[in-house]
Amino acid sequence: MTKNLNEQKFNELEYHIQQLKSILNELPETSNEVIKTEQSSEFPGFIVKLLKGNDEFRILDKIGNIKKYFDIQEEFDFQFVVDNLYEKNRSLFLKHLTESDNQQIKLRNDYQFINSKSDTPLWFDIAILPEGIKSNKLTLIFVENSERKVLDEREREVSEIDKSASLKSLVHCIAHEINNPNHNIMQNISLLENGWPDIMAALDEFAEEKGGFSIKNVQYTKIRDYLSTLIEKILSSSRQIKEITDDLRAFSQKSQNQMFDQINLNHLVEKTIDLVRQQINGASGNFKVLYSPNMIPILGNYNQLQQVLINLIHNSIDALTDYTQEIKIFTFFNKEDHFVGVGVSDKGKGIPKERIKTIFNHFQNIKTGGNGLGLPISKEIIDYHNGEININSQINDGTTVVFKLPVKPGRK
Repeated sequence: MTKNLNEQKFNELEYHIQQLKSILNELPETSNEVIKTEQSSEFPGFIVKLLKGNDEFRILDKIGNIKKYFDIQEEFDFQFVVDNLYEKNRSLFLKHLTESDNQQIKLRNDYQFINSKSDTPLWFDIAILPEGIKSNKLTLIFVENSERKVLDEREREVSEIDKSASLKSLVHCIAHEINNPNHNIMQNISLLENGWPDIMAALDEFAEEKGGFSIKNVQYTKIRDYLSTLIEKILSSSRQIKEITDDLRAFSQKSQNQMFDQINLNHLVEKTIDLVRQQINGASGNFKVLYSPNMIPILGNYNQLQQVLINLIHNSIDALTDYTQEIKIFTFFNKEDHFVGVGVSDKGKGIPKERIKTIFNHFQNIKTGGNGLGLPISKEIIDYHNGEININSQINDGTTVVFKLPVKPGRK
């Protein structure tokens, strides 16, 4: 009887190894493990056979040193597998099991488990193999790949750091190269603006003496007022260029900024509104401000957060299509979750749904005639404060942008 049982176990093991070879031939990242398996008695993982009954799974058999990976106090059953998965992986794992069983397809994915033996992540590359629709059995091959996942994550972090450093260097150079000629434009146009009243008086006198004259075949009397506004338009455009370069420089030098300002968001909103009140009043006759009565101060960078708020207000102004449309700014304090925040809402034209997904990408052109830098840099600043920024928008019904900051932020 014992001999037959051992023969049965051996046959099952041989079957599992054959299945293992079959699936690993399709998995390029782990194909080298086949050689290791054939050359030694240690396989970097284990194999589990499941039986599905009454929409539930239970373990029929298991092969391999499971205790090597888990501090098992009780029997290694299916519920133990589920309970030791990271919560965000559980629903996906169960979904894949059901799909593999119902559709009789091989599935493979990385899943993270709770590592009770160390602080390092415990990852398994799990291949799910159905054994036939009538059998209701699945073979699961667990290949431990924690080192590869950790290495991949480190490479990703290094890559992000390199890209961020390169981007900051690039935008600093762009800001510098743009700012130099723009500075000359601003200086020269300011001189022209200061002397313009005298120039206009001389032109008016000349026109009166000569009975009028033409500039490029257009009568002076027809373009006189336009000439007066032309300088202001040039100066306004030059100021916009300066705002862009200031944003670029703020982004490129962000890592050097300090986070030691005591900031009450109610006061920040109040002072910021004073700076942009003229633009707001010129765009909307329906402006509202709602302050939280329980606001508490946080540590952060005052100038950076004020720049975020200015960007959001300017975006709302640009979104309006009618003077009667509302702009609303509000502050809030969530005592339970320990965060404070500011929201800027408008009843303007809104943002198309497909553009929301990329709205925080650098150099995206968010608004008509806009530079596309305000929101991406705003997100960089809020991320730097360990906060969150979110957008909700409906076409022709307006946009609300909210950023929230932890009461005790840690600098990233």
